[in-house]
Amino acid sequence: MSSNDPYFKAFDPVLLDSFCQLVEQNNLTRAAETLEVTQPALSKRMRKLQEILKLPLIETFPSRIGVTPVGHAFYQQAKILKDYYREQWDTLRSQTHLSLSVEHELLAYVLDEAIQKFAFSTTRLLRLKTGVSRDNIRDVSSGESALAIVIPDDSIGTEVLATPLAAVRFKAIFSPDHRLAARTTVEALDFNGETLIVPPIQEISRRRLEQFFADAGISFQVAGESVLYPVSLQLVAALHSIAIVPEYCPVPPMLTSRPIPSYPSLPYLLIEHKVRHPNRELQYFKQLIIQAFAGAAPRVHRLPSSAMASPS
Repeated sequence: MSSNDPYFKAFDPVLLDSFCQLVEQNNLTRAAETLEVTQPALSKRMRKLQEILKLPLIETFPSRIGVTPVGHAFYQQAKILKDYYREQWDTLRSQTHLSLSVEHELLAYVLDEAIQKFAFSTTRLLRLKTGVSRDNIRDVSSGESALAIVIPDDSIGTEVLATPLAAVRFKAIFSPDHRLAARTTVEALDFNGETLIVPPIQEISRRRLEQFFADAGISFQVAGESVLYPVSLQLVAALHSIAIVPEYCPVPPMLTSRPIPSYPSLPYLLIEHKVRHPNRELQYFKQLIIQAFAGAAPRVHRLPSSAMASPS
């Protein structure tokens, strides 16, 4: 069966799951609650399924929805078909590429080996999108990307599933002749009066940066925002300034770094859409990403599965 077969559309697992829930619950409200959709959305799915099959599966009464004899007969098949076609549907629906939305630095310094392994193990094309977390969350929510690595915030909706990856710590990078080079660690007060180089920080990261200094009563000046980490390094050397960067970023010989123990770490999540049923390749790529973060220790620190709350 191909995606051009008119009946293939009826074997979308979302439609079949919805129909099976309606039959099993025998109640539109309970079925919608179980599926975590609105009643109008569930009714729309049922109309779509009937239009595709050209069969009267349900009938509407003033106070309830009933299943027709044809619907009951189809239900027996739907229970089998929804699992059988789950993987085929997902593969055909996204056969052109598998997409991941991620930050620039994570792509370059944490996920490089995982991407290479995936590329050598499959013929599936991998499309990479780089952006800030809020954009990456939107990519998954809209279905544009299969996966995204994000910092959790209030824009994560109930339509996505999240897997904790790591808590990323930060460090300060500066020239070897900088006054802070004599220190083994750097604290907030050490930045007083310094010039900082920061990435075009995501909103949640910027809030943490500002709060970190505000709590210590420190004034500072942002000398520039750099999209790419190598550019940040050039600015640090040229302006004799300090860059605050994730711990996993490598330090070139011309510069040195010190940890910032009191700087709040950022949790990272791997997210995917709830209604997308992963095939084997997607599951494999997820495992490679999880392993990449585990292998980056101690540059990143594993999060417990309960660490799902949005940072304040």
